[in-house]
Amino acid sequence: MTPRRTRTPQDGPWSWQSKAALRRIREAFDETNNVATAIAVYAGLCEIASDAGAEEFTTTHSWIRQISGVSVRTIQGHLKVFADLGLIAVSTARLRAPSTYRLLAFGNGCATFGNDCRAFGNGFHPPLPTSEEKKETLLVEHAERIYGLYPRKVAKKAALKAIAKALKTVPGAKLTDAVTAYAAAVAQWPDGEHKFIPHPATWFNEGRYEDDPVTWTRNGHPVARTPATQEIKFV
Repeated sequence: MTPRRTRTPQDGPWSWQSKAALRRIREAFDETNNVATAIAVYAGLCEIASDAGAEEFTTTHSWIRQISGVSVRTIQGHLKVFADLGLIAVSTARLRAPSTYRLLAFGNGCATFGNDCRAFGNGFHPPLPTSEEKKETLLVEHAERIYGLYPRKVAKKAALKAIAKALKTVPGAKLTDAVTAYAAAVAQWPDGEHKFIPHPATWFNEGRYEDDPVTWTRNGHPVARTPATQEIKFV
């Protein structure tokens, strides 16, 4: 078995990242597909700490951007998540002065920039979402799908709010069925009448999904309601 080689100062400049911290970042950012930029930002912080020779250092978003190659806006979002995960502590002075960062031990107390340390994790995991949080996530996702079916795409924020409100009292299948039928009806309207399609927020806030489908027709074109493939109730 080949003995593990220990790095020495003769190897030149280098920096260390805790394996436990990197694993935690992958887990936290996997669902948003931001793993690469998150690791780049964390590696940048480790490099700055290595240059400073300390776990605590002062720097700017601009310098982190130069080191990591990630936009300032993305860096700001990632730093907040890092703090929530317990990877860093941030102290921001007044008057837009550079912030002070501390890389927190994530694992067994390993120094982030050392050369002879193994981090195996400390069992930290964020709390699992509550049933109410899961319910809210499903509500938002279903509202997005219904908005995608509506024949006029305007004022999306207001529309999603109106749809979500309706979903709390009306079965999701019923709304999906009604919107599908309405979209099929207006598709038959003369081009000059498409401007009369209500904004989606108006349509849902006024409960127009309860209207008789006959009122959605023009020139006697029939409207067929198609059963929704899935019913989701939010009560």
